[in-house]
Amino acid sequence: RQLLPCLYKLNNVDTFTKLDMWNAYGNLRVAEGNEDKLAFICRA
Repeated sequence: RQLLPCLYKLNNVDTFTKLDMWNAYGNLRVAEGNEDKLAFICRA
């Protein structure tokens, strides 16, 4: 997969969500087929 085609899909997206996942990263459930809609930013 390439990054740019995924970004083009976000053109008309209405909602973005910011979650504090510091302790819950391993517990996040994502529906099959929606994995490409998920992104994480990690700061040390």
